[in-house]
Amino acid sequence: MTRMRNALNVALILIAWGGLFLLARSDIFTTRFYGLPVLFLVVALESAFFPVPLNVLVLLASQSADARAVVAIAACATFPSYLLEYLIYRFIIRRSRVLDIKNLKVASRLFAGFVKHPFATLAVTSFLPIPSEPIRFYAISMCYDKFRFALAGMLGRAPRYALLAWVGALVGTPTWLLVAVLLLPVLLGLAGYAYKRAYMHKETKLAEAGEPA
Repeated sequence: MTRMRNALNVALILIAWGGLFLLARSDIFTTRFYGLPVLFLVVALESAFFPVPLNVLVLLASQSADARAVVAIAACATFPSYLLEYLIYRFIIRRSRVLDIKNLKVASRLFAGFVKHPFATLAVTSFLPIPSEPIRFYAISMCYDKFRFALAGMLGRAPRYALLAWVGALVGTPTWLLVAVLLLPVLLGLAGYAYKRAYMHKETKLAEAGEPA
């Protein structure tokens, strides 16, 4: 039953993404259809709980509307997006619906960079094309200031969106580029997960070897 529910959720997400792609391929983001406010709304509502392929949408939107306006609007919309995610996850933690990520035994080692440089870590991970939900959830669970959390996200996403608009201006939006932009975060996330598992396994083995008999 759980597998069927998960499969249904994935199918619904894929259908929603397909609809967004069709909208982005149309003239929805041109001034004729007042599409930039639509872009702002979509980005502002995006979160780990409402995943949207923002990289692809920004890339497509920059082709049918002024690229500078697209970057500015998408970056500004990131602020309320991060605030929304912050409030939702805090609510979930308070209701004890999920495991609080900071209570994981390996949390302090996995997120050591955040402990030392929280704002910079959030900004950099928001810029990089990697799944940054774990570090964001850790920041929220540690009660990091929500406005600094949102500001770091906005400052990190702005150059990412500018880079996407620049790439789109150079090569357009061929299908291979859209697929690459969509899949790159997934592949990097899997690679990072595999590396972390191998690293943690190695540390565990070394710790066991160093224990007195």
